[in-house]
Amino acid sequence: MNSFAINITKPLSEEVYTLFLDTLDEDMQQKILRYKRKSDRDLKLSTHVLLRVMLHKLYRMKFEEMYYKTNQFGKPFLPGSSIHFNLSHSGSWGVCVIDQTPIGVDIEEILPIDINGMSAFFSKKEQLLLLQTPEKEKIDLFYRLWTLKESYLKKLGLGLSKSIDSFTFHISSELIKVEDKHLYDQPHFFYEEQIEKPYKLTICAQHEKFPKETTVISVNYLYQYLVNLK
Repeated sequence: MNSFAINITKPLSEEVYTLFLDTLDEDMQQKILRYKRKSDRDLKLSTHVLLRVMLHKLYRMKFEEMYYKTNQFGKPFLPGSSIHFNLSHSGSWGVCVIDQTPIGVDIEEILPIDINGMSAFFSKKEQLLLLQTPEKEKIDLFYRLWTLKESYLKKLGLGLSKSIDSFTFHISSELIKVEDKHLYDQPHFFYEEQIEKPYKLTICAQHEKFPKETTVISVNYLYQYLVNLK
């Protein structure tokens, strides 16, 4: 398994933006261009280029072969390939994970939020856990549960067809366990990382061979990699 991230703290130059956009297939270009804010376009674009560069670097996959399709629930995949991947974005960070088995990732910027207003998204046991948690610790627990749930759903590839309150996470100092009566026989392992304050990153996989940490790749690295291929 490989986990990579990119941090977009300033706008992409026109030269970099054009080269990155040319790396994508036409359908993905159109999806990127639909974002109204340049910061959103730059982040999504850079994350997709990050994925493509790493697929080329690690697997020697040709760029013209990197055309995604989606399953019936919207999860992207590479047709005819045994390689699995997943992407996530939040704030100024984009993350991509690559593996040989189904995988899911979620990154969230930890921001003030009305936890009571979001309680309906959690199971009854999780709501009780949040209620019993000291006030100063609630926001961290909320985002921990949220990224666990998002990474789990994305690993399953079921999207919004599966209710986010239909399963429960049990968290201890040594173990993270998901209670899901519909998928109890499938293995699920979790990796958590604070890539940078105030960001929370969580990966869900079918095995425990997680990287020691997420590798941060710069815009300049991606740009130079693509230039050297020409």
